[in-house]
Amino acid sequence: MLKDKLGYNRREFLRLAGLSAGAVLTGAQLAGPRAAHAAGGPTPGGAAGGPPPAGEAPTVGVVLPQRRSDLGAHFVVGLQLAGGAAGDKGSAALHVLAATGGVPAGADLLVGWVDSAQVRPLAAACQAAGRGFLNVSLGENMPRAGAAHPALFRHTLGLWQAQWALGAWAARTVGRRALVASAWYESGYDALYAFQAGFESAGGTVVQTVITHGPQGAPSLAALAGQVAAAKPDLVYAAYSGAAAGDFLRAWTAGGSRLPLLGAPGLTDERILAGLGAAARGIQTALAWAPGLTTHENAAFRAAYRGATGQVPDSAALLGYETGCLIQAAAAAAGGNLRGVDRMQAAFAAVRVVGPRGPLAGDGVRRDTSGPLYLRVVQATAGVLTNNVVGPLAAPPTGDAGLAALYAAAPTGCLLPYQL
Repeated sequence: MLKDKLGYNRREFLRLAGLSAGAVLTGAQLAGPRAAHAAGGPTPGGAAGGPPPAGEAPTVGVVLPQRRSDLGAHFVVGLQLAGGAAGDKGSAALHVLAATGGVPAGADLLVGWVDSAQVRPLAAACQAAGRGFLNVSLGENMPRAGAAHPALFRHTLGLWQAQWALGAWAARTVGRRALVASAWYESGYDALYAFQAGFESAGGTVVQTVITHGPQGAPSLAALAGQVAAAKPDLVYAAYSGAAAGDFLRAWTAGGSRLPLLGAPGLTDERILAGLGAAARGIQTALAWAPGLTTHENAAFRAAYRGATGQVPDSAALLGYETGCLIQAAAAAAGGNLRGVDRMQAAFAAVRVVGPRGPLAGDGVRRDTSGPLYLRVVQATAGVLTNNVVGPLAAPPTGDAGLAALYAAAPTGCLLPYQL
C-alpha cells in the first residue's frame, strides 16, 4: 500500500503532523436571509422535545470548519440558497443557527462539517438531546465500522470513491504505470490511498510516490522532473490543493513533461483555477460534481450562486446546497417534523432528490447518501477555465481487496476538514 512506500505508517503521520484528539469545534456566526433565529434566541419549536409548530420551517444548527472560514461561508451560502429555492416553490425555508459543539436551543437537526474524530461525540450529544446529526464532508476518509452511531446520517461528495474510480479508469484507458505526487497534508487522507487501490484493481502499478511540502527533509518540487524521467511512468497523479497546487503546476510546466496529468479535485478547484493559467488545461480529475455539468438543476444552482455572490460556486457551496435540498426533502417525508433520532433516520433514508450533480438517494442501511461520480477535465469555456464533465465513472464495487485493506487500517486522525 501507499503508506508503506511513504516510509512511515499512519500513526507516525499523526505524530509528525503534531495532531491530537482535542480539536476545538467552534461554530461560525452565520448571517443571511435564512438566519432567522440567533443562537440562544427563541426556541421555534417551544419545548425542547416537542415538534415545531405547524408550518414552521426546519431549524438547523450548523457546526463549521474552525480554521477554514472560507469553506464554511461558501457552505452556508449554498445551504441558504437551497432553503430559498424550496421556499419559492411553496415549501418552508430553512432557519440556520450557529452551533458551538452541541445542539443549539430550538434546533430540529444538527449539521456538522467536522473531522472524523469529532463525529461520534457530536452524534452522542445529539442523541442525548433527542435530535439527529447530519455529518457532511467532501468524503476524504472512509468511515470505519466504529464510526457508526444511531443518531448519525452522512452526506458527502464521495471524494474517496471518486479517486478509486479515477484510478481504475486510468489503469484501463491511460496506462499501467503511475507516479503519485502529493503534498504532505493530502498524504494523510484515504482519498489518496483509494486512487492507488483503484489503479491496482485494474492492473496498474504505482512505480513511485513523491511527497512534497512536508516536514524538514521532504523532497522539493525542484527534483520532480528528474524523478518523473527516472521512473518512466505512463501518467502522473497529483494530490495538491491551495497554494501547493500552484507550486506543483509551476514545477510541472517548468519540467516540460508531456505525460498525461491526473489529479485530486483540489488541484483544479474553482477557488484557484483562474490563477493557474494554461498549465491547468487538460488536467483530468474526478468528483461527484463539476461546475460545467450540463443539467438544468446545475444551471439553476450556478445562476443562483452567482446572483448571490458574483462568483462561480465551488465544491463547498455545492455541498451546502445539496444539504439544504436533502433537509427539505427529509422534512417533507417526515410530515414537516425532523425532531427525534428515529424520525430523522427514517426521513433521510427515504430521501430521493435530483440536484445539481444528478440523482441523490438516502440509504437506511449504510445511513448515508449516494450519487453519481464524474470524470472531469479543465477546458476553456468562453475564455474562462472550467472543470467540465467528460462522463460518468463506475463506483467502487463491494469486496474490492484494496479498499478492504484500507478500511481495515487505522484512520489517519487528521483534525482539519479536507482543504479542497
